[in-house]
Formats: sequence, C-alpha cells, structure tokens
Amino acid sequence: MMQATIHYSTDLINGGCNACPTVKTTSYSLTLGQLNTPLEDLDVSSLVMAIVLNSGFRQELVLDFMDEYVAFQRDGKKVQFLDEYGKSIYKSDQKEVVCMPSKDHSVIFHKANEVLTEIFEIKAVEFIIGE
Repeated sequence: MMQATIHYSTDLINGGCNACPTVKTTSYSLTLGQLNTPLEDLDVSSLVMAIVLNSGFRQELVLDFMDEYVAFQRDGKKVQFLDEYGKSIYKSDQKEVVCMPSKDHSVIFHKANEVLTEIFEIKAVEFIIGE
C-alpha cells in the first residue's frame, strides 16, 4: 500500500484595506515519495487528481455542447470526472462512483480509495495527516 502524507498550514490573510476582514485560510499539500503536490482543498477530487496524475494518467478538459468534464487516460484506460450540483462523479467503462462533499477525513480518505481502486484500478493509498 502506497503512503501519502497530507501537510497543512493555517494562515490569517488580510485583504489589504480597512474594509476587508482578516480571513483564516488553510493550505494543503500531498507528499507521495519525494513529490510534494499542492491540493486545492482537502476533498476527494483533489486527492484523486494528485494521485492519478502522479501514477501516469494524462488529464484533458473536454468541452462538449451539453457537457463539460475532465478526462483521464493511461494505457487505453479512460475515466471521466464530472463535477455536478454539489457532487463529484467518476465514470469508467464498467463502473460509476458518486462522491458527496464531506468534512470528515475518514470519509474523504475512504471515498478517495474507492475511486482509486474501483475506477482507476490503482492500489489503495494510506493517508497520513502531518503538519
């Protein structure tokens, strides 16, 4: 099982003017071996994207008349990622996994591993949260 360490830092950001409030922001990054990748957020889609791109999949934005989705490809394996109405959908030729938003780390990690193993056919990842 591959190990991935998630690092985070929390900063107070000031907008720069008297009317702008100070905002607490958290930044995340994922370390796989020697590679450190920034994450957009700590959610299933950010974790999956970082891991599959590190595993050799290529990413392409597909703009169709009625659809817009991200396609991942590697060695003839094709996966579609759709972000629709508060849920993320991963589709392969045989399966589909729907991910709902969550703030619970164990739910996020479990769902990310479900997508990685069932849709992308990649080994499960052990996620470790560090600072």
